[in-house]
Amino acid sequence: MIGRIFIAVLLLFFSSSFFAQDKFSYTPGVSIQLESILSQKSENNYQYFTTSYSSGASFNLGMTNKVNYKKLFIRLNANIGILSQSQKFTFSNEVDNRIEHEVDYQLLYWSLDYSLGRDFQLNALNKLHVEFGFSTIGDFNSSTLGSEIYQTGSFTSKYVAADDHYNGTSSQEYQYELSYEWQVYLSPFIRCSLSLPSFKNRLNIGVIGRLNNIQFDSFIYITGGNYSAIANSSLNGGSIGLFLNYEF
Repeated sequence: MIGRIFIAVLLLFFSSSFFAQDKFSYTPGVSIQLESILSQKSENNYQYFTTSYSSGASFNLGMTNKVNYKKLFIRLNANIGILSQSQKFTFSNEVDNRIEHEVDYQLLYWSLDYSLGRDFQLNALNKLHVEFGFSTIGDFNSSTLGSEIYQTGSFTSKYVAADDHYNGTSSQEYQYELSYEWQVYLSPFIRCSLSLPSFKNRLNIGVIGRLNNIQFDSFIYITGGNYSAIANSSLNGGSIGLFLNYEF
C-alpha cells in the first residue's frame, strides 16, 4: 500500500514538473504566407498536344497554434489559400498546324500544416525558429464525381491552309473546356523565421521552402469546325516564399 502511494506521488510530481508553466506553453496567432510556384515540366502522352505552365503564386491566410515544451515546439496551422497561374496549350491537326492559346486560372484550396521545431535564443529579445513539417493540401471543388470544369471559353486561331496558299491567312474559332483534378496530397516543407517582440506579443518573419506545393491533373476538351480533340496532362512543382506569424 505504501509503495503504491509512493509511486502515485512520484508520478504526480513528475507530471506537475513536466507541465509547469515555465516549461509548457501554448501560443495562438494568425499567419500569412506568399509563395512563388516553381512548376516542373508537365507530362503528357500525345503527339498532337503539348502544354506548359507558368511560374505562379499562392497566398495563404490561416490560424496558427504553437505548443512549446522548453525550447521544442509543435505547430499546427489551418489555412485557406488561392493559387494563381497560367496554362499554355498547343494542338496540331491536318488543316491548322498550330492551335495555341494561354489561359489564366485561379484555384481555391485548403491546407493543414504540421511541424516540429526548436527555438534558439539569439539575445534577450529575439529568437530564431527552425521547423520541419508537412502540409495536407486539398481542393475545395474536388468530389467523388470528379473535378469540376473551372474554365470554358473560345479563341480564334489564324492559319494558312496547306493546299490553299493563294487565299492567304484563314481563321477558325475554337471552344475549350478545362478542368483540374486536384487530389489531397502531402507537401513537406522547411521553415525558418526570426521572432521579434511586437508590443506585448511577438512577430515572426521568415522564409519557407516546399518540395511539392502543387500537384494536379489537367483535362482539356477542344472543338472547332470539324475538329475536336481531348488530352490531359499532369503537373507538380515546389515553391519558395515568405511568411508572417503574429503570436498573441
